[in-house]
Amino acid sequence: MPAEGEAGTGDTFVTAPVVAAGAVYVNGTADDPHVHALDAATGRPKWTSSVTGGGALLIAGGTLYVRKGKGSVYALDAATGARPTR
Repeated sequence: MPAEGEAGTGDTFVTAPVVAAGAVYVNGTADDPHVHALDAATGRPKWTSSVTGGGALLIAGGTLYVRKGKGSVYALDAATGARPTR
């Protein structure tokens, strides 16, 4: 059994995962800092975002908010990982 914060591959998550609507959202690892969504039932990847994280994750109203660096926040569609158009 992997230790808390590990994916079982030797990688350590940068921040705690967020679970919502059948998905687990993770901020990646030190070696792969991209934001990922995994199917909560199977653990299979749903999507990987080009956005790199590093800070806290928050989900509300179908939007995943990713804190990055020194206070920047990015919004991603929780179902697809796409950044909303302006």
